[in-house]
Amino acid sequence: KAIFSNGTVTWKKSKDSVVLDQKALLQAQPELLQQYPQSRQGSRRFNIYSATT
Repeated sequence: KAIFSNGTVTWKKSKDSVVLDQKALLQAQPELLQQYPQSRQGSRRFNIYSATT
């Protein structure tokens, strides 16, 4: 968190998620969707707040 005379700035990492590895899925049998998970790292948000709010 950064505090300035006219507001503040914060940043926060969002939660990581698990997504389907589509490349592996296309090479395998379509009915085996749940066997090919792929982790994806969460992004970070950059928030700017005005001191008047």
